[in-house]
Amino acid sequence: MYTLLFCVFSLFNFIHHTGAETASLNKQETALLTFINSVNASFKLNWNQSEHVCLWKGVTCTADNTTVVYLRLAAMSLVGSIPPNSIGMLTSLRVLSLRYNHLIGPIPSDFSNLIYLTRLYLDKNTFSGNIPSFLFTLPYLNVLELNNNKFSGNLSDMTNGQDLTTLNVSYNELVGRIPRSLSKFPESAFSNNTYLCGPPLSQCNSSYPPPTSDGERENTSTAQRRAIFGIYSGSTVLLLLFLGSVGRTIYQLTTTSEKKKLVTFEDEVFDLEDLLNTTAEVLGGGSLGTSYKQVLVGKDKTVVVKILKDVVVKEEKFKTKMDVLGKIKNKNVVPLRAFCNYSSDEKWLVYDYMPAGSLYARLHGSKGSIRTQFNWDHRMQIAISAAKGLAYLHVDEEVVHGNITSSNIFLQQETDNEVSLSDYGLNTLFHGSRSSLNHRVTGYWAPEVLETWKFTFESDVYSFGVLLLELLTRKIPNHASLDKERVHFSDWVGSIVCEEPKVELFDVELTRDHKTDKMVQLLRIAKDCVLIMANQRPPMRNVVIMMEDMLSRQSSDYNSKGYNDRPSM
Repeated sequence: MYTLLFCVFSLFNFIHHTGAETASLNKQETALLTFINSVNASFKLNWNQSEHVCLWKGVTCTADNTTVVYLRLAAMSLVGSIPPNSIGMLTSLRVLSLRYNHLIGPIPSDFSNLIYLTRLYLDKNTFSGNIPSFLFTLPYLNVLELNNNKFSGNLSDMTNGQDLTTLNVSYNELVGRIPRSLSKFPESAFSNNTYLCGPPLSQCNSSYPPPTSDGERENTSTAQRRAIFGIYSGSTVLLLLFLGSVGRTIYQLTTTSEKKKLVTFEDEVFDLEDLLNTTAEVLGGGSLGTSYKQVLVGKDKTVVVKILKDVVVKEEKFKTKMDVLGKIKNKNVVPLRAFCNYSSDEKWLVYDYMPAGSLYARLHGSKGSIRTQFNWDHRMQIAISAAKGLAYLHVDEEVVHGNITSSNIFLQQETDNEVSLSDYGLNTLFHGSRSSLNHRVTGYWAPEVLETWKFTFESDVYSFGVLLLELLTRKIPNHASLDKERVHFSDWVGSIVCEEPKVELFDVELTRDHKTDKMVQLLRIAKDCVLIMANQRPPMRNVVIMMEDMLSRQSSDYNSKGYNDRPSM
């Protein structure tokens, strides 16, 4: 009997608990719909009420799908004001981003319910009214971005318990003294307002009143306000004239930013807002741009964002090019996951993050690290893997890589010798007369590329030949550097083509493997690849065949011109 009663009681509790969770989620769904219907974006987001609310675009829930914790709706063309009983009802919200929209009016008072907020992004809208004092009392708020709006009035003091690390209220209509608790933030956090004074800006006039609370603002008389602003009327008029011009510029920038859109391939679950709200770790800069590692919060995904600078092609041509590259699928090619036409000359590309690192780091050691052991078998298998990826691009996709370097070849896993090529097909996006060259990259370039700035299948083969020499010698193909004998790398490559191979050329670590005959054979393949006349170089599919033949034969003389009679892949 006791057992039966216990089971009935447990079942009742479970049903009651489940019912409570369902009711709570229904309230959150209603709140979201109230908001989105008010700002004319239901058609754009296409939230399907037959789907679970946690599957809606821009909405992220807890692991058990019972509570909305992230709402990211940046650059969604939201128009209008935020109604009460909408976002303010999402009381467990951690991150709220509504930046790059057309939202107007004051911040609703029920935002004070969002006590678990850690990041709030309302920048680049047209919000107005006072900045509510409760925003400076939210205990967990770390980031507050309110810049580029029309907020007016004074700033409130931050409470002792708040851990605000990032603040930006620039480009608004704020006045008065900056509270002492906010003076730790940089000048840029407060710039371009009607009149703010005090550290970190200029000192205030002694007659200017201290910051006030929301209630005090509401009770300030018109006469008092006129007296205050009368002191600064002359300078304010001039400043407003200037800000009018700045405001038009900001509006134009905001309008342009709404065109920014992250185009993803294969139903990727992240968007531009995920990238904008993630801390980026610089991985390095190359000849085409800078790469950043980004761990996407709540997405269980790490990506590499490559930001291309000085892109000169028109938007349509860029999109067409990205559509081609985004469809490339091969195990020896790093897939392009997404792209963004961020501005007229800045483009973002998103790739998978390869945690095992680059061939360059494995071969030469990354900065501050010690070079690891790297024997002949490992290098040979990596060379074949890279050759297969390049042959695939040439034959199956008809894409010129244009940027073959050991830095753009990534190990798939630390425990195997399969690699994937990155940064393929991008050189056509740039003019050849760019002022700054990455000398490490030009060391890989064929002579005709340095003269014509045109990349071809044949110039890719030359670059691959330089890569083989790098694997054999462990020399870094730096076009500008000199070796111990004061010989430029490019001249050194030319001398190899003309001379008989010498054991002294090879990396000391390789000579310990006692496979000199194999190394000589690979050196001869490399020499064929770096021939001066482009039409004399073997196609990549034949380079793959020659290298695979090397592995299948124990020891035999190699005829460096035998590739002409070999079958195609």
